[in-house]
Amino acid sequence: MWVRQIFLDRAVDGDFHNLFAKLRTGDTALFYNFVRMSPQQFDFLESLVRPLIEVQQTPLRESLSSAERLAITLRACGFVAAFAEDASAISSEEASTSELNGTDFGDALGDVNFEDYVAVDKAVETCGALTDNEIVEIIRPQEATQESDDDVEDEPQPKAADAAAGLALVERFFAAEGDAEEAFRHIYSLQNLISAARFGKKKQKKMTDYFS
Repeated sequence: MWVRQIFLDRAVDGDFHNLFAKLRTGDTALFYNFVRMSPQQFDFLESLVRPLIEVQQTPLRESLSSAERLAITLRACGFVAAFAEDASAISSEEASTSELNGTDFGDALGDVNFEDYVAVDKAVETCGALTDNEIVEIIRPQEATQESDDDVEDEPQPKAADAAAGLALVERFFAAEGDAEEAFRHIYSLQNLISAARFGKKKQKKMTDYFS
């Protein structure tokens, strides 16, 4: 029987023998995204269906293991996350359409206890209480923002003399630019407002207070 070389090399390049194996031993969270169950749950389910889906090995070609057949079925049924596929992610679905008969899994769970099948993912944690450290990390950025706001509010108000000096600097800038009559008009208006604010708060104690 002629088989494409790329399918014969699936044990080396296939995603089940590479990505699946790495996730299983290195990143159980991504493994859960890959087959929607933990490695322990996958092994338990595979042990239930193994007698029904295991294929006899022949001299002609190496058959898919029950674990690989189960992983392919879970992917084909749409239970898994979409992973980027490239040349190294060799899919075995096309390798043997005869081995993956659509009726294989139709009656696969016929003799399995329904309660055992339903309870296969009962230990999966979908939520949980936050730890003290997690709560602290959530609150800490907010505290930093509040402290920053407080720092801005605590800055001293500029004095009228400082504001007048700033306007004088702006006036010198526009004087060097030339044709700045409009700018000077706004500057003079601001100078008048600063003078009004400064003298409005000042109380006369002597006849000569306002002479300078």
